[in-house]
Amino acid sequence: QTKSPQILTRFLKYFSFMRFPTTLTTLLAVALVAAAMSMVSPASAQVDMGSQTLSGNSFQFRSTQWQTELEVVTGDSGVSSLTLDVSAAGVSDLTHEVPSSASSLLTVDGDGNLVLSAMNEYGSDGGGGASPAMRLLFAPRLLVALCACLALVRVVTSPRDGRNSAFLLVACLAVFVAQPLLSSAQLRPVYRLRLRVPASMSSLSNFDVDIPNGRVTTTNLVADSISIDLCGNSNAFDSALIMYSPTVHTSMSICARNYVGVQNVRLGTDGVQITAESDAGLVEISSEETFAGSYDVNAPSGQVTIRNSMCTDLTGGASSLVDTCAPGTSVLTINAQQAYLTLGPAALTMVPVAPEEPPVPDAPGNPCSAENDDVVIESASVSDSWENGGAIAALTKVSPWFVTNEWGQGQTAENDKGETYTVYTLKEQGTDLVFRDRPWGADLFYFVTNPDVLKGAMNGLAKDNEYTFTMNIKQAADNRFRVQDPNNPDTWDQVDQGQPGTNVRIDLLVADNLDLENKWRWLTGANELTWECSTCKSIYTETIYNGQVGTDFMSTPIKSKIFTSNANYENPQVLIRVQFPGRADTHSEKDDPQGNTWTLRGITMERRGRARSFGSLITKSAELVDVPVPADIPSSAKTNCPHLGSGLKRWSESSTWGGSVPKPNGSRITLPENTKVLVLGCDLDAGTYGTIVIPESSELIFGDSPTVLTVQNIVVHGHLWMGSPTCRLNSQILITFDHDAENMPNVDFGRKGIAVTYTGSIDMHGKLFHRTWSRLAASAQIGDDRVVLQDDVNWEVGQQVVISTTIWNDWDTPQNELMTIKAIQGRRVQFTETLKYYHYAGQEYQAEVGLISRRIVLQGDERSEDARFGGHLLSNGKVARISGVLGYRMGQRNQLARYPFHFHLMGVSRESYITDCAVWHSYYRAVTVHGTNETLVARNVVYDITGHAFYLEDGVEEGNSFEYNLGMYIKPITAKDGVPTDFSAAGGSQSGITVATTGDLLIPADIAPSTFYNTNANNSYIGNAASGGFAGFSFVNLPKPIGDHATVNTVPMNRPLGNFYGNSAHSAGWQWSRGACIYFGGMLTQSGGSHDLSYNVGRVARNTEANGEKAWMVLKDTRVFICQRGVNHWGDRARIINFEAHECTRGATTFGESSVEHALLVTESSNPLSVRHPSQSFQFYDTWVKTILYDVTYRNIHKDPGENDPHKANYALISMTHSDRFKPQGISASAKITYENVESGLEIGHLQRGTGASRQYNFVDWDGSATHSPFGSGNPVIVGANDNEQLEVLGTTLTVREWWKLSNNCKERTDWNVWTCPKSTKQEIANIEIMTPGGIFYVNEESPKTAGLMSKFGFSGSNRRSILITNNPGITGVTGDGWVMALNKGAPKELKIACTQIPRTPDATTYVVLAVRYPASAQFEVTTTSEWRSNAGYTLSRVSSVSELMSDTEYNKYAFVVDGQEGWLMLKLINGYLQLDGWETRWFEREGVRIYDILSTAWAYNVKVTSCSGCSGSGDFYNVDLEAVPPAL
Repeated sequence: QTKSPQILTRFLKYFSFMRFPTTLTTLLAVALVAAAMSMVSPASAQVDMGSQTLSGNSFQFRSTQWQTELEVVTGDSGVSSLTLDVSAAGVSDLTHEVPSSASSLLTVDGDGNLVLSAMNEYGSDGGGGASPAMRLLFAPRLLVALCACLALVRVVTSPRDGRNSAFLLVACLAVFVAQPLLSSAQLRPVYRLRLRVPASMSSLSNFDVDIPNGRVTTTNLVADSISIDLCGNSNAFDSALIMYSPTVHTSMSICARNYVGVQNVRLGTDGVQITAESDAGLVEISSEETFAGSYDVNAPSGQVTIRNSMCTDLTGGASSLVDTCAPGTSVLTINAQQAYLTLGPAALTMVPVAPEEPPVPDAPGNPCSAENDDVVIESASVSDSWENGGAIAALTKVSPWFVTNEWGQGQTAENDKGETYTVYTLKEQGTDLVFRDRPWGADLFYFVTNPDVLKGAMNGLAKDNEYTFTMNIKQAADNRFRVQDPNNPDTWDQVDQGQPGTNVRIDLLVADNLDLENKWRWLTGANELTWECSTCKSIYTETIYNGQVGTDFMSTPIKSKIFTSNANYENPQVLIRVQFPGRADTHSEKDDPQGNTWTLRGITMERRGRARSFGSLITKSAELVDVPVPADIPSSAKTNCPHLGSGLKRWSESSTWGGSVPKPNGSRITLPENTKVLVLGCDLDAGTYGTIVIPESSELIFGDSPTVLTVQNIVVHGHLWMGSPTCRLNSQILITFDHDAENMPNVDFGRKGIAVTYTGSIDMHGKLFHRTWSRLAASAQIGDDRVVLQDDVNWEVGQQVVISTTIWNDWDTPQNELMTIKAIQGRRVQFTETLKYYHYAGQEYQAEVGLISRRIVLQGDERSEDARFGGHLLSNGKVARISGVLGYRMGQRNQLARYPFHFHLMGVSRESYITDCAVWHSYYRAVTVHGTNETLVARNVVYDITGHAFYLEDGVEEGNSFEYNLGMYIKPITAKDGVPTDFSAAGGSQSGITVATTGDLLIPADIAPSTFYNTNANNSYIGNAASGGFAGFSFVNLPKPIGDHATVNTVPMNRPLGNFYGNSAHSAGWQWSRGACIYFGGMLTQSGGSHDLSYNVGRVARNTEANGEKAWMVLKDTRVFICQRGVNHWGDRARIINFEAHECTRGATTFGESSVEHALLVTESSNPLSVRHPSQSFQFYDTWVKTILYDVTYRNIHKDPGENDPHKANYALISMTHSDRFKPQGISASAKITYENVESGLEIGHLQRGTGASRQYNFVDWDGSATHSPFGSGNPVIVGANDNEQLEVLGTTLTVREWWKLSNNCKERTDWNVWTCPKSTKQEIANIEIMTPGGIFYVNEESPKTAGLMSKFGFSGSNRRSILITNNPGITGVTGDGWVMALNKGAPKELKIACTQIPRTPDATTYVVLAVRYPASAQFEVTTTSEWRSNAGYTLSRVSSVSELMSDTEYNKYAFVVDGQEGWLMLKLINGYLQLDGWETRWFEREGVRIYDILSTAWAYNVKVTSCSGCSGSGDFYNVDLEAVPPAL
């Protein structure tokens, strides 16, 4: 599109090129510039349609030639009749002038149409008048005359240059030819009209718009008939129609050349006719209600997309399609190049429709006064008792119902010949449902509501609420039946018609989680009311009718008894089982298919009203953990108010500017140097100001007055003031950032926002509301209109708050609720509407309530929603202090550095902070700290955020403190816009999925968004709460910094955790089996010199250090609830102290050296909405991971019916047993374990799987508490697997068992599948890894081979205590025992034994004696080696008796004890590496509970047979007696 400034520029450049004399060129330039400057700024006016001769509820409008943008605003409380706001915007906003009264632009023609009438095609005055410059540019005669004069001048001044003169004349002719097109298409003014429909006018009878060239947007338009024609101009380049939630009662005909978009069209009645056309573009229509009727779609491009479970599902590839959805007479016809339909209840989306505007109460105070007192609306009292009103769900519609019969047939079926026939029909007839079944069909039918019907109508069923079900029924007079002969089941007698003497039985079932694929299984038996469903929960059953049904409706409808819901059910369903008198018979000898007809009326579910009160209130928000709250902030008098300072100059005074006062015309405004400019509310005009620049030496100061400013950008090189830290503003200040994202010029540090440059500073301080968030003190029920908080607050009437969900999944089923305060008294808050969802508050946990409203509001304009391109605030300056500000529609999706609030590369900035602010409906993050250290982010509330919310960007940010913030409803950005990330692709794998940067996903970690996202752990988190997201707190691993700091030499993932204290997180992690509310995992890396990133969500370890020493990630006083896993820590060191986990599938998963100390792990709370998913409170890992549980209470664990797998059922403590390669050493220990309300047998769950991890499962119960003190209180217990297997080994079938039966005092716990044995002082868990050539080595764990047996000394034959050896190395047992190894292949010629874990205790009794059978003639070389220290090994000398070996205290001998033709090679194994440094002690210990180090390859014994006279064997092995076992030591 050609722009006027471009025309002027090119005009001047051209004639300069033609080498006009300098004087003439200068004069020409001056003339043209003067003409351009004479163009007037746009104006606006308002027309009350009451002054026009239009019928009251009808609107007809046409614009014959002008480019027009029409916006329809329905339900506007600011007007009492139809009103038009009119403005004009022309080329580059150098525009046509609108008269002070726009009524002269608008006339009514003879047909009653409102007609736009302005200047004519050539610029003559049509009521509004055009500026002289517009007339100059648009008049062809003037243009041609100007060209001719210039050509003549050229000929006179340079007569020899005829070529240039001829070229100039040709150009003049071209201008003459092109001018009509330019004036009609591009250079005309654009008229913008805003139709405001008052709230009192609920519906228009007729809405008729005809605009040949323009755009129309409507929101919530309601009309009997709608006609919108934007297709009158074939040259229109921007013809588009967008309709949000229109309601039409009879017909709708809409057309736009480029785009037609109708979101959630509603049909007021059946039989609506809709026609939509777009001959050059796309038609996109959706309806959240089921579309009852047919559609006819024609798309020549072949791109038709239709998605709905009740209609055809088609994605591309068709040029036309005709189909019928639910029965009805409405018709939808579409003609377009492309069509996209969603008809019926759409899949839930994670990006909701734009919320309503934040309410800005009538701003009290004087807008022309620099200082205004705080005015608070007086509130009525709030009672602690009230009436929870009832609700009625009307179910007499086709769409809620699924019907099937006793044979499980749907609406159609196939006969034996493969022919399709109709089983039944169900149609709406007025307010009735008409059901017709086929002849000789079934006599038993089930009518079932879809899962979301009651949820949508009354938000499901609420606990302790009372309900009744009502319906009525009649039958057609000509119904005929075949009735089964009770004496002969194969005989069916004909009954002439359905007389009242025949009975109909109707049964009611209300249930949760019904299986839609198997409905016929729900109720069985003709006489007994029973039902079958393993997955669903019965709420209520009753035979509501068993009697006569006549040809008229019953005088008294059928009504169920009053029943009470025993819990909250989100998706309950109603099932009506109808037993008809018999099968439908034919109505004539011709076997006509009419069947029998039944009519149902008045089907409703009613929730009865009831009295409510808050009841007992929670006085302590947690049972175990300390929940910190921010300190009270005392009120104080305002001091150091910038707006009351001296030397201020008013914005509205011309002397401030040395000329005219800036107007809102989109131009750039620069404050005078060395000036303090005060702006008050009355200083600003309506309209959009351009970019406001504050020079380094100047300040822009807002007064404490009600102010509304619409601006494109504010660039701060100096100082921007809205109050000060000691002078908070009381007035309402609303700043809107207004400009199309695509067309906006780039300014310093971005566009559409506030940018504070490195020389600038910013202070924004709205009224202090304290506390900014609290928790419920009592549960809030569906239908309640009030809540009670745990804390005192100073919130106000008219403000908005958000209440968090207390269910697991808040992406697919978000239950966070935004409410407006009607009254507030102390901690009691009453709302203007009732709650739609249940919000739990019990002793275990409580929903959070956060304040959204603030006195200062920064917001993106309404157009932000389309491109998800809102406003932003970036500070790269000296200091940024922000408090009491709301950011709404802020953030620019996938735009780096364009976040709602952003501390950008500020270095160490201790004076900067953002406190008690709010962010709502952000398109990209909430608060970002980037390249900035030691800032404070405190007491903020953020809600409905896309991408990570509180965000540390590059991995170099340290020393920042996040305190007492609340975040909820955190939504993802996906690799392909609109396509959810499939985390299930990772299955149960720990590796997760990997995603890279795409065009729709700039930062791939945003697929897994968190409330608090941390790229460098060396920051503090105190008293924060997180609700929703992939995780509440996410600590991602960065091997090196990214972005602007990619070259900084540090390893962010190794940095220690700052102070993590008093935080909570919930409703997260459900997306992936390894997800968690607090997640330490995943890795983000950057590719080379590009900004492309790769993110892996899975297991990545971090080695945390501080000053070169090991550092533990310490979490203190942490509470998690309703999580996949409460905490998932995949680092090397973690310590969790004072911890509560409620209703998590796994309370915590920790790696490395970790401990959980002083913890409460609760499987079931009292929350009736809890998802009773199987929960295993803690799992001991299978290898290397050292874990201590100390002072842990397990509570409320009950058996899961029908499930015995400990990994799928409810247990307190389970094993990990899937692997043969990865086997447990002595890595798990516990003490002070308590069980409360835990069913016997569910304390320990060991799943036997026939793997090394299963056979070697063990842990040390240091005080016996985990095993109920089987050997006396306080006595330690060794717990070991009781795997009992029949195996082919050592050339025979043996029972392999009792390896962990360490003495005859042990007790077998078959319910746990373990042995419990008293632990002696010489017994510690030990692990060795034995490797032999051709026998034992690491192999694929999925297919291990049996290698032999390891047995205990002294137990042979049927008493043998043994464990299987596979060809994966590693055997775990206890010290002080003798272990004898027998391999299937015989005695190995070479043998390596790595002493992976043989602890050294003070009494030096911890060793393992290993025996291997060899031929008597065998000679050996036995050495020790260390891979950790060269030259540390030695050669062992031979002794010939066990006693000599056992008396060896230097551990430098081995024994070969011959007992005939064979003998025993015996080694007294220790880890000699510990001896090198004077028996160095190595262990991990917490609260006296100890786990010894695993030293892997630090020490090994190497055995080599140097000779063996007369020995037989094969390959690397000798033949020996494999059954032999040496006597006990």
